[in-house]
Amino acid sequence: MPTEAAASAGETVREETVQDGAIQNRQAQDGAVLDRPALEGQAPHNPIRIDADTCVKCDLCDWICPGDLIYKKPDDRETLPEVRYPDECWYCGLCQSICPVDAITIIFPKQMIRCRTDVTTLLGKVIE
Repeated sequence: MPTEAAASAGETVREETVQDGAIQNRQAQDGAVLDRPALEGQAPHNPIRIDADTCVKCDLCDWICPGDLIYKKPDDRETLPEVRYPDECWYCGLCQSICPVDAITIIFPKQMIRCRTDVTTLLGKVIE
């Protein structure tokens, strides 16, 4: 659970409360997550990269994501899918594999990579 120390350090944290043993996200009525800014000059890690020039806005990534991290307004062919909860990505690669035009790339954080990990060869790139 995020702490005030993490918030004061400038990390992007999601506001959470614990109720009845389950974590409940405090969200605006439209479902937006309340984020705090990252450290100056550092963007928060977003493992799902969607190429705006290639994406055909088909909604398949939204439909298949098991963590429901990707959001796209139904029947909206104008806007790109939005990665709402990047810190909760499972790195399963389903969004990348279902994309009909290869507009999605999964990028793994360096600390996840091990000598014998070949999922990176199959799915994505490594942040340096």
